Amino acid sequence: MIKPQRLKGNSTWCPHCGTRCFTVKTRQMSASVREITFVCGNEACGFQFVAQLAPVRVITPSNLTASPEATTTPAIAVNDNINGVNEGRS
Repeated sequence: MIKPQRLKGNSTWCPHCGTRCFTVKTRQMSASVREITFVCGNEACGFQFVAQLAPVRVITPSNLTASPEATTTPAIAVNDNINGVNEGRS
């Protein structure tokens, strides 16, 4: 259940109970990717998960010379075979 309130800072809603999840740890994976460990604020639920924060697309390019590691490539590779697309299923 996703709550309609606007989220502030680095938080999200628990997909299991709808309670706000809070950041407990972050880790820089590359120049443009960060892993974020979230914990559900509902102790009875106890859900914990890791998410990735990465740029999806450029709105305005940098005026500075780009770092070779700075990229907008998604951090998670897309599986071409999701839902049987390459197996002739629709």
